Amino acid sequence: MTPATSTVQQSRDPWIVRPKPNPAASLRMFCFPYAGLGTSVFRAWPTLFPPQVELILMQPPGRESRWGEQAFRSAADLADAAVQAIVPLLTPARTVIFKAAHHGSATSSTPPLLDALRPAAAIFSAGRNNRFGHPAVPVVARYRERGVPMFSTADGGAVVIDTDGTEVTIWSWTDPGRRLIISGNRLVDPFFEPGRTGVAREP
Repeated sequence: MTPATSTVQQSRDPWIVRPKPNPAASLRMFCFPYAGLGTSVFRAWPTLFPPQVELILMQPPGRESRWGEQAFRSAADLADAAVQAIVPLLTPARTVIFKAAHHGSATSSTPPLLDALRPAAAIFSAGRNNRFGHPAVPVVARYRERGVPMFSTADGGAVVIDTDGTEVTIWSWTDPGRRLIISGNRLVDPFFEPGRTGVAREP
């Protein structure tokens, strides 16, 4: 029998490589290669994590085992394809506090991803009056349509997340009196009505 530590499973989806498949994992970490590299950049990582953590390596087209495929020229197309591969593997946690990808840029936080995660709150990390316009207006609208409270460092400075293991409390550095309280994925603080943006900018 082959030891689990030497098992590498190529999924039916060419995006997915699973060095140590573990359907019972309590946590899955999705790893995207950087600087034009492929999944081999993570070859030592499986030995660094406890058994309850399963690494899911993302192999973009045009690299390593997918060398013969056409690479994406658009970041938006790349993100959409990657999300389609990830969504079937997501099992939402009891409470999801989602740090929006890429500062809330227009190509991030796609509807299928948000619908799969069902976040209880979202945080945008971006500078005040940044020249990129982060978080993007359409992305903020996606969260609002789903009734997700939002916080942005561009408007509220540092965002603090605190928990006692049962409830989660979130507030911004500039306005600590306005606090979002979550139990499970249910809002228990009436200050934040469904769809309210917290301190994230309005589109």
